[in-house]
Amino acid sequence: MKKNIMIFLGLSLAAMMISGCAADVDTIEEEAKKTPIELMSMKRDVVEHTYVAVGEVVPNKQVDIYVSGDGYIETINTNTGARVEKDKLLIELDNSEVDMANYNAIESQLRTARDNLGSQLASLEDDYEKQKILFEEGAVSKSEFDSISDRVASLEREYANADVAYRNQLTILRNGLKQGIIASPISGMVAAVYAKEGQPVNNQLALTIIDDSRIFVRTFISGDLKKALSIGDCVRLKIDGKAEEFQKGQIFEIKKIPDPATKLFEVLLEIPEQDEYIIGDYAEVEFVIESYEAVLVPMQAVVRKGSFQYVYIHDESELKQIQIEPGRTSGKWLEVKNIDELAMVVVKGQNQITSMKDFVVIE
Repeated sequence: MKKNIMIFLGLSLAAMMISGCAADVDTIEEEAKKTPIELMSMKRDVVEHTYVAVGEVVPNKQVDIYVSGDGYIETINTNTGARVEKDKLLIELDNSEVDMANYNAIESQLRTARDNLGSQLASLEDDYEKQKILFEEGAVSKSEFDSISDRVASLEREYANADVAYRNQLTILRNGLKQGIIASPISGMVAAVYAKEGQPVNNQLALTIIDDSRIFVRTFISGDLKKALSIGDCVRLKIDGKAEEFQKGQIFEIKKIPDPATKLFEVLLEIPEQDEYIIGDYAEVEFVIESYEAVLVPMQAVVRKGSFQYVYIHDESELKQIQIEPGRTSGKWLEVKNIDELAMVVVKGQNQITSMKDFVVIE
């Protein structure tokens, strides 16, 4: 009897062991059927709407000096790269007999350009006064009044620049008439020498002087972008590939009138560290048009199906497939406009998911 009991117990234990092994095998097989996935948390961060333009490093001021009249260039007393002070002797002509007719022609041309701007300015100022009265009476909108104010300010600057150009060039020409010499109208550096000694004087560009005491980055923008920017706005600059990352700068000036050929507006940008750069260096400019906080998902989490985009959100023991409304990108992250709460999203294995429950999270 005892022998039978022992045999029965042995068989029972064996059966239990076989049953346990079968259960383990079933569990392993069940786990093997599940899709392995990896998770990553969404985040909340600042997203920017930016516009990238190209530009170049330019000096604070540039003056082109011409020689005109009869005779020859006797002496050039400077060279490219030389530093010069205002009124320094640059060029001596072989005599002081400069063609008076040529002088008169240049003077008339510059004066006409200046006076035409003066006439336009006077007419616009008259319109401005009329618009001001209408604005104060409420008959003209603020945007219309601001527009004519901007045009007056822009034309005033143009007229002032034309007047300075007129007086500078006449000073140079009068020096030639009186002494047969050309002196520097500004302090700065000789950027280029085009003329040669012994050359006939023939109303040609002789050299260029730049005032590099302060330098800027110059670029051009569209009218739509101009509306979104203001003097003093921060920009990011990368100049001539010398910086791995953008550095900060700011808008110094936005021209009110577009270039006639391109219809783009010139913009001057201040450079924080000016000593490192050379006039003419290439520059990459990033304008920040808008910035705001948004919910972001890793771009690797996004699944595309046709024209739609989805992410899988891990919610306790299940997954949820959510169609997203994508926004702007920020590095390797994508803005989602229709998700407000942060969650864990699938970043690996999402393309193999067949069931919202048959998965296993890989740490």
